[in-house]
Amino acid sequence: MDLIHINRLQKTSAIFGILGPMINLIVFAVLGFLYPGYNPMNQFISELATSEAPHNIIMNIFGFNVFGLYLIFFGFGLYLGVKKHPLTTISMVLFILSGVCIFALSLFPCDMGCKNITFTGIGHNLLIKFPSIAMPTAILLSLYPLWKDSNWRNYWWLFFLQIGIFLIIYSPIALLIDLPLVIGLIQRLGLSVPLSWIFIMSTKLYRLSGKDGSLKLESII
Repeated sequence: MDLIHINRLQKTSAIFGILGPMINLIVFAVLGFLYPGYNPMNQFISELATSEAPHNIIMNIFGFNVFGLYLIFFGFGLYLGVKKHPLTTISMVLFILSGVCIFALSLFPCDMGCKNITFTGIGHNLLIKFPSIAMPTAILLSLYPLWKDSNWRNYWWLFFLQIGIFLIIYSPIALLIDLPLVIGLIQRLGLSVPLSWIFIMSTKLYRLSGKDGSLKLESII
């Protein structure tokens, strides 16, 4: 693949990474507002896609399918836009696999209240666990390649380090502590950090792709 095609793929991936999180946040907020009796403080996001939810088709398409697709594209963009390193490759794979799992959630809705006991509900549980661990892990693993890349070794890297520290502290809390009165808030906070990271990363990746079709060679060798 020549440099021009690499540039176009990186730019396309960056656009997905910019638009995707914004679409997700809007869809989650609007569908929650339109669901009578739904409380985002203590209900899971996935409850917006159950058979009882009034706009579950919209949630499955724009909440899960779009989410999964832009994670896959972002994984490729990350690989193209950051200095080549084994950790960059691992991060890419984790984002791509996370995207596949989230895309598949539309086929495995959670049960009512996400108290999953049916086949599809159990499948939902299994699918959602991988990205909840893989995305924070991918972000943490990317810190070293970002620091080694002169395109990122400045305030960008310091910001991402702060995100990494937050995830190290927050992820075990979100996974292990059961606080039903605020479980929806905990899930949304835990999701908003990786989505913000992807959005900010994508804006920089878009800028690095360059209007003249040129990439800095450090990111592709």
